[in-house]
Amino acid sequence: MASTSTTTTSVGAESVFISAACNSFSQCLAWAKEVLPVDKEENTSLVVAYGAHEWVALATAEGEVRHSLRGHGGKVHCVAWLVPRQVLVSGAADGTVRIWEQNKNRSAWMCTEIIRPTKGETATASINRLAVLGGCLIAAVTTLSVTVWQCSHSRCTDSDSTWTEIFAVVLPPTQIPYAVALVPLSGQEDEGVEEDGIGEVALFVGAVDAKIHIWNGRVPRKMKQEEGGGGKSTSPDWKRAGSLVGHQDWVRSLAWRPLSRAHEDHLQHQEGFEKREQQQLQRGRAGDGGVWVASGAHDGRIRLWRIEPMEGSKALHAKVKETVRKAGGGEYNDEENNDDGEERVRVDEEADNDEVRLVIEGEQCKYGVRLDALLVGHTDWVTGLCWHPQSKHFLSQPQQQERQPLALLSCSMDRSLIIWRPEGARGVWTPRVRLGDLGADLGGAVGSNLLGFMGCVFSADGKKVLGHGFGGSFHAYEREGKGEGVREEGEEEEGEEEGRWVPGPFTTGHFEEVSDVQWERSGKGRGGGRYLVSVSKDQTTRLWARVVATQRWHEMSRVQVHGYDLTCLDLLPPRRAGREGIQGQEHRLISGADEKTLRVFDAPNKVLGLLEALGGIRSVQPARVETAYIPALALSSKAVQISSSTSSSSKVKVEEEELGGGGMILSTDGGAGTGKEDVEAIAKARARVSWEGRGKNPSLLESELVDHTLWPEIAKLYGHGNGIACLAADPTGRLVASACKARDAETAQVRLWDTGSWIGAGVLPGHESTVVQLAFSHDGLLLVSVSKDRQVCVYARARKGEGEEEGEEQSFQPVQTLSKSHKRIIWSCDWSHDDALLATASRDGVVKLWRRLVGKVEGGGGDRGGKHQLQPVLMPQAQASFKPSSNKTDAVTAVAFAPRLVEQVGRKEGVGEDESYILAIGMESGEVELWSGRKDDGTSWRCLMVFEGSLPHAAAVRRLRWKPLAFNADVAGAAGLNREKEGELLMLASCGADHAVKITRILNV
Repeated sequence: MASTSTTTTSVGAESVFISAACNSFSQCLAWAKEVLPVDKEENTSLVVAYGAHEWVALATAEGEVRHSLRGHGGKVHCVAWLVPRQVLVSGAADGTVRIWEQNKNRSAWMCTEIIRPTKGETATASINRLAVLGGCLIAAVTTLSVTVWQCSHSRCTDSDSTWTEIFAVVLPPTQIPYAVALVPLSGQEDEGVEEDGIGEVALFVGAVDAKIHIWNGRVPRKMKQEEGGGGKSTSPDWKRAGSLVGHQDWVRSLAWRPLSRAHEDHLQHQEGFEKREQQQLQRGRAGDGGVWVASGAHDGRIRLWRIEPMEGSKALHAKVKETVRKAGGGEYNDEENNDDGEERVRVDEEADNDEVRLVIEGEQCKYGVRLDALLVGHTDWVTGLCWHPQSKHFLSQPQQQERQPLALLSCSMDRSLIIWRPEGARGVWTPRVRLGDLGADLGGAVGSNLLGFMGCVFSADGKKVLGHGFGGSFHAYEREGKGEGVREEGEEEEGEEEGRWVPGPFTTGHFEEVSDVQWERSGKGRGGGRYLVSVSKDQTTRLWARVVATQRWHEMSRVQVHGYDLTCLDLLPPRRAGREGIQGQEHRLISGADEKTLRVFDAPNKVLGLLEALGGIRSVQPARVETAYIPALALSSKAVQISSSTSSSSKVKVEEEELGGGGMILSTDGGAGTGKEDVEAIAKARARVSWEGRGKNPSLLESELVDHTLWPEIAKLYGHGNGIACLAADPTGRLVASACKARDAETAQVRLWDTGSWIGAGVLPGHESTVVQLAFSHDGLLLVSVSKDRQVCVYARARKGEGEEEGEEQSFQPVQTLSKSHKRIIWSCDWSHDDALLATASRDGVVKLWRRLVGKVEGGGGDRGGKHQLQPVLMPQAQASFKPSSNKTDAVTAVAFAPRLVEQVGRKEGVGEDESYILAIGMESGEVELWSGRKDDGTSWRCLMVFEGSLPHAAAVRRLRWKPLAFNADVAGAAGLNREKEGELLMLASCGADHAVKITRILNV
């Protein structure tokens, strides 16, 4: 998973982990339709592409995201493989279509060309749908226009290929296009555009007027040189063929496949089979031509349209006229279009399905369109369709067998996936397999988990099905039992889908801006950094850890599902027992959201068991509650604990506000104080989680994360007057500082909380506007806050008074204010690992380093007068600041010091003053840079590395966090890792407004 980066030294970086959810658009997921030979692993090949915010993610069949393609200036709406695993096409809200290709050594992807529509609302165009054909045709749909481009070469992989517009049409506001498909009328994708002649291609466009509008035209295989260069060359050979009616609501999805003659031969051998009258029509040319086009709409219906070549134009026109006459109310016009733009043929829904609905006049013959089947099974919008791909079975012999099983996959907002197949003597289409979390959560926030699927795809071999929900979650299913394998001659296809389909894990991620991330904190002699926690405006808190079996990072726990956008979090370091006898607080988390309340969570036994079984993360904390659930109409999770006085199979104990508080006994079949929904939620939470049978990817499913891995809320902290903006826990684990959104000095005060009693421990004044970040020094003696008022405030721990015992908390007092330290809002701050330097970053694009003076304050004693004053590290003539090297005007939104010194670049030995600090800075553009320098020489600071490829973000970086160096030896051994090597590795976690959480490993330092 290496990614390139621009460096001035030998320092390198590689991507360890990337996560993000899929955008909520119907065509935002694609699977490369090409099977690799048996000697190659498809699981390690990039076959899945999906849109995430303004970038495109490329993942393996197991869901491991390995590349992020940045470049779009708006949300990605659609993706499609132009050439499987080699060339990808994406369209976004910025109105551009981008073509992505791999470089020669296949280590990175690059955008080779950008095309955009020239007709319609070009200034505000948004690419909503895409269609591709034969590796050389692209169709894009905007709000009111449809555009088709052709590659200047037969294959777009040629180095000098360019794209030229060959057709464009603007539709009236009553016909806003919503789906598009490029259909080769010959029935073969590679033959749809002929090598030396003119190919017959039909453009199908589904619209909000419940009709399918069709154009057809001739497409030259190779563009003339003068027509290349990405210009415009609209072909006069394209013409409107007409429209198909039948749907009662918006046509949302279209998919095509060649007609299956093998299937018809199979039907002919069935008892009682009778050929349809339409099949007796002669085809216009030799060979098996024709296609099926499936259309899905908001009316919950799927229609299969059969398109076949026909001959004899006079007889054909007469047959169409007779069809219209029998239908009654339809009319036929031999002219290409009426004055009002109506299509030439209009046939009512009551017409016989065997009758021709529309004639497409091709160059060499005419094609008849009829309704072949009506599929009824969904109860809500049909949002996606996908035909079973053509299978290539690689045998021991040189030859290959190719076929395409007759199966159609559909998804709907009714929360179901259906695989349709024809059966019986007359080939009646029936739902053979129904998948999905019917009536259950599909993941996501509180509102989105009640909605359904937005898109679906088959894997290249048809053995897997992948769908994505409205909340961005993925749902994968794999067929067990009878497989696709190679058949003997004459063996029937019937029953292929009868094998058991089982859910499998896939990638998970946030589907809104990720506000904050934090590693497990070290303390009490225990190593940290074994897992990472993130919070997002999608109202979820997620825990990520490395699975021992695969050495890949996965989501291990859905810590919190909230009703407000989450803004910040911190994990409490393990704490020694104090005078109150409080045990260590390992695996305890506090989060803030756009509400006035801070919430504290504690990991339950069920989650700790999963972390140990999957991630090798052992916990030494005392017994905890069993698990947690979210009551109906509640915003916080409650603990579920086995009652000691009752059988675990019949009774559960639901704790109230805090652990150990008065609880109430609830029977699992209902009881006082609980409703049916609560009883069902408790039963789900207590159910056993098993990942057996998941092969090489033993991780959790989306539904398991939602139902089984919540953390119980143990405390609420009240006191702020507005939504929480930031918080931080001190390194001793005894205090938490927090601040809220503010416009005045009183509301902008920083509040302190005692973690033993969870009551207020003080209020710190100093700011006049929102405090955006807080940072405790590693020795616990200083607290720094930065704010939108451009001030840096420093607070010091007060001296221990008489009568105060060890373990009692001392309050903090303000000791210094750096007024107008930056020209604009200060977004971030961080202490170096030895507390010698403080870094601040601002919207003015400047990073400043402030040096801490050493005085008699260690341990909390001594006179603080002037002892905590901070000075700029840089020389006065340099104004103690530097700007990012990649973009001098870019706002800096995040800074973080590496947890150790590194050898000074250019020195042979890394000792004494030759050792340097490393500072990571993140920008509003998503760029990330590493800077290095010495604390006593402001002129020594320079850019060490600029992240490139998949390493930076596609939008503003919100937080940077270095993984703690301390590493638990037992965990390292369980995970099969080298203790010393792992303990010294520099790993940087980042999150941003692009919905992504990333982990990057720094090399050669």
